[in-house]
Amino acid sequence: MRDPATNLDLRDGIRISDVKSMIAEGVTFTVTYHRCSTSRDGKPVFHAVYAFGGREALLVTNEIRPHARTFLLWPGLVGHHQKFGGGDQNPRLDVSKAKSEDSKCA
Repeated sequence: MRDPATNLDLRDGIRISDVKSMIAEGVTFTVTYHRCSTSRDGKPVFHAVYAFGGREALLVTNEIRPHARTFLLWPGLVGHHQKFGGGDQNPRLDVSKAKSEDSKCA
């Protein structure tokens, strides 16, 4: 099952517990936030994509059937990035992914 906004496989996703482990182990990674849709009140919605060890992984929920975690810019994305952004002070936003209404968050 692929996320339509990023084309990443949800089964290969990364969970918050994995991110915490990478931080504790000193693994170098980056996070890019891809716009995947717009909320009902017109605000952009983003997915977090972690790049590490030559691969990319979409941040997913801890559920049995994981789905992509979504963030509004404020306070969700900013708060997530401050805690789990890997030390990078400025979030990387990719707003090009969902310029049409056809693109939806998974």
